[in-house]
Amino acid sequence: EISDGPSAVLVVALLASLGSVLFASGGSCRRLQRMGLLSCFVLAAFAAVNTSMAAKPVPLFRLMWVKGAVESRPLYEKWNSFSRIRVSGDPNMPRKPWGLSSSCPSEVKARELDLSIDAGADTVLTFFDGKTQPLEYLKCGITNLAHYLRQDSSVLVIGPGGGRDVLSALVFNQKSVLAVEMNQDILHAVNRTFGDFTGHLDANPKV
Repeated sequence: EISDGPSAVLVVALLASLGSVLFASGGSCRRLQRMGLLSCFVLAAFAAVNTSMAAKPVPLFRLMWVKGAVESRPLYEKWNSFSRIRVSGDPNMPRKPWGLSSSCPSEVKARELDLSIDAGADTVLTFFDGKTQPLEYLKCGITNLAHYLRQDSSVLVIGPGGGRDVLSALVFNQKSVLAVEMNQDILHAVNRTFGDFTGHLDANPKV
């Protein structure tokens, strides 16, 4: 995709303004024609600038009020034809991971970033430097029960998101991990834009 949602709105407004110019050309009011042309130029400029910034971490125009709440400025945002993903958080601030059972030490903390899809589905990017020992807390994760049932196995992860399930398989020392993700922008965010943070999971020999 070459643009994002806000840019698309600007383009639609540009087409509407162009229509007004064409309608005004059939009349005698030159002032309306000039105003319509001015609107076209302004909207075209904004749309061009925002589209050119769509490849940047955060574009010039972005959504700020979504589903009844104000969104903070993300570290990264990307649109495609079927989703909008955002990465936010402080990469240097450890926090308590979600989904841990009560058997896990309460002082456990990890460096994580939040990745949201369409402001509704959430996943996390976890800091990984190639060493699984700091991630042993994942063995306390209730979502990782399957690894206790099937050890030394080939693992299939459908929708790996930020890569936490892939890391879990590595922590449990499974044979291999096949992660299937349909959203190319999520893959790019996890393995490229934030690859140094996530440890470039796609380059891991087991993945």
